[in-house]
Amino acid sequence: MTRTAARRATALSVWSTIALALACQSPPARTPDIDLRALEPRLAKRIQERLAAVNLRPTSAETWGRLGMVLDVHDIRKEAAYCYEQAQTLDDEDFRWPYFLGVLKLMSHQGESLGHFLGASELIDDYAPLFIYIGGGHLLNEELEKATDAFHRALEIDADFYRARLGLAKVALARGAPETARALLDTALAQGAAEGEVHWLLAEAYRRLGNEAAAQRHFQWAQPLKLLEPMSDSLRVAIRREEGVTLALIQQRTDHLLRQGQVGTAIEQWQQVLAEDPHSVDVLAQLGRALAMSGQLEEAVSTFTKALELDPSHLNAQTLLGDARLQQRKIELAVSAYERAVQIDPGHDRARYKLGTTLLIVGRQEEGLDQLRQAILALREDLEAQLHFTTTVTRLGHHHEVVDSYRRALEHFPGNAHLQNGLAWLLATSPHDDLRDGEQALAWAQRAAQRSQNAQTLETLAAAHAEVGDFRSAVEVATRAKELLLKAGNFPAVGQLEQRLKRYRSQQPYRHPPP
Repeated sequence: MTRTAARRATALSVWSTIALALACQSPPARTPDIDLRALEPRLAKRIQERLAAVNLRPTSAETWGRLGMVLDVHDIRKEAAYCYEQAQTLDDEDFRWPYFLGVLKLMSHQGESLGHFLGASELIDDYAPLFIYIGGGHLLNEELEKATDAFHRALEIDADFYRARLGLAKVALARGAPETARALLDTALAQGAAEGEVHWLLAEAYRRLGNEAAAQRHFQWAQPLKLLEPMSDSLRVAIRREEGVTLALIQQRTDHLLRQGQVGTAIEQWQQVLAEDPHSVDVLAQLGRALAMSGQLEEAVSTFTKALELDPSHLNAQTLLGDARLQQRKIELAVSAYERAVQIDPGHDRARYKLGTTLLIVGRQEEGLDQLRQAILALREDLEAQLHFTTTVTRLGHHHEVVDSYRRALEHFPGNAHLQNGLAWLLATSPHDDLRDGEQALAWAQRAAQRSQNAQTLETLAAAHAEVGDFRSAVEVATRAKELLLKAGNFPAVGQLEQRLKRYRSQQPYRHPPP
């Protein structure tokens, strides 16, 4: 065979081998079919980019994983899971793919999620959130030893990861060891775990220990709090930061920055988004909000004004403009902004409530009260608004109205000591004979003092005792309130309480003076 013929034979053999290998391979997986028309344009564009990358490199685990990430972050779950599965098939040594699959399936397929987490743990053993998930899965299956091992491993990786202590406390309660659970939860509180679930667990631990007073305190503290904040997970945070492109996700991210005091970073992020879409009224409104929170009020007003030039009916920009004018102490301009907001959407109760509050500031009392009355009926589940309304109406002397308001608010917040105390005070001290009810006042005052014993609740309890004719108890309780006020150095309040004490010692109940 000649040299040329040999080269041809070798080349033919090589190409035959390649062709045979290609013929034996499975065809590349098809990309998921996603209807982009219903999505926010920014998100549709990002998904198109990720799909194009997969089509260009269909055997790359990273391109499949990146497509999965953007779908995952925006809750396109079924398709995201499919992409992660393709990535894991192409690279079974990367722990991210089984880990992300596990997180994705936590809500819908908990049994499967534990399997994914265990698979990820075979590839990496130094990521604390992974072992929190594993511990939680074992705990759900009542595999307490395995759960304990996982939570301990998370603590070995990160001694400050309080989620591990919460997990161990749950295991301790399941084993009937409430004292162990209490100690773990106290440590978690010291580490800054202020979520409702911590207090719920502590309430249960104290209940089992027979300390009902402590259990009640933690039960009360738990009620206004969320059950549990999302777990600190740097991997998930990273993909939300990199792939979260909708305005809602950007706002969540920047709101987190604002809560942490990183106002400059939040402003920079909105400025970057605005550079991509300079005519977006939603982006302008959010940038203005961040500017206002940083104290750059003139810049904020200018930004809101630009937004409203583009869309005069943009409710959020109009309401935020009112807020900024209020911060500038330009009250009449704030009123005008809120009035325009209510014109844009008469059903926007938050804007109406702000209008009512601002009208009261400028002395337009009847108009302001009318706006507040309309708004407060719809803001039944807004505790701050309810407390502010009752305080305002009490100050204006509308006692009959405020008693009704307290009762209405207590239907939604039955355990709130501020509402209980406010209602008890009026029922005990109102100058209106038809409103006073000593027995009810005493019942509400006792509830408030039981939940939050301080000078204010004790003063109300003393007034309620006096209203039912128990002046001995009234003097005793008011004296305890006086001691607390002296300890706090609140001498003006001490002077006012002394006047009430004189009445109680003279067998006279206290009457709240009319406005």
